[in-house]
Amino acid sequence: MVEEENLSDNPVGSDMAMEKLTKRFVDGLETPKPVGVGLRVRETFAWDRELRGFGVQVMPSGLKSFVIQYRTPEGKPKRAVIGRYGLMTVEEARRLAHEKLVAVSKGLDPMESPDRKVRGFTVAEVCDWYLTEAEAGRIIGRSRRPIKASTLAMDRSRIEVHIKPLLGKRPIAALKLGDIEGAQADIAAGKTSKPRPGSRGGATTGGEGVAARTMSTLHPIFEHSVRLGKIDTNPVVCPLKSGPP
Repeated sequence: MVEEENLSDNPVGSDMAMEKLTKRFVDGLETPKPVGVGLRVRETFAWDRELRGFGVQVMPSGLKSFVIQYRTPEGKPKRAVIGRYGLMTVEEARRLAHEKLVAVSKGLDPMESPDRKVRGFTVAEVCDWYLTEAEAGRIIGRSRRPIKASTLAMDRSRIEVHIKPLLGKRPIAALKLGDIEGAQADIAAGKTSKPRPGSRGGATTGGEGVAARTMSTLHPIFEHSVRLGKIDTNPVVCPLKSGPP
């Protein structure tokens, strides 16, 4: 089983000076020891000086594993175990690491689960990607400038209140026009209404206007996702307007 670590959420262990990883070098790596009384013993890492992003992790238990470290297509740092030393030789691990790091250079996440590749991204996953990229200023709006914070705040509200509860778990590749129309009808009917935090009896409401604006939020999210290679097609071809034509 592949073990992955989100480096933004977990502190890294101690890094050793970079050396070319060989059997002799890996055999000589010592088990981490506490650096002070009462301090937690962390894993250590040794990184290959020839293949950037390829290394060995040594756990306090003495277990040694080969790892790769890279950034996902969303720009998030990730570290993943690709094999156990003893079950895999250094050269076997180097070849596998090279293969996966080449995939990274092509804009892919080599540790993406097989079921993700089959089913594709869900609506919630693409919405989360959009918010992360837009808040970092990497998505350009209609004014040819990064999307305003006030606009993103409204987008986030519509995503969390209306889009995710109705469509969040749906794979985008499986979405049909009927799914979009059904979600718009549910929003208009007030099925996603809920109390506003901190208010006295107030609630987010439904209505045709709210429903149309929510779909008008989803449409450009998918457009940006297509343009930047996240998904293949935009299932929201044309957001439906409220009221009669």
